[in-house]
Amino acid sequence: MGAAADARIIRLDGATLCGRRLKRRQLADVQRPVASWPALSRRESARTICGHLLWHTPTGEYAVAAGLHLPEELERTGILALSSKRTQAMRSGTRKAQA
Repeated sequence: MGAAADARIIRLDGATLCGRRLKRRQLADVQRPVASWPALSRRESARTICGHLLWHTPTGEYAVAAGLHLPEELERTGILALSSKRTQAMRSGTRKAQA
């Protein structure tokens, strides 16, 4: 790990998160993009995390569910600070028809 490594990560012996054993470098690889691009949606952050950690489903897609869960676990440990969840606006074509 580089000189600018986060002390919270350095103090860890390693971590098992989302059922996977992660090394300190992998935790830093997750922390860096989430902190660098706070405007990304949580789903896009999850896809970025999956790309960094090479997490794929058997069909080859990113394991987005695990990628969504990991930052929340890291936030609970104090390693990440996530932006608040966005509310989704309803699409104009999804309104219920009035009777």
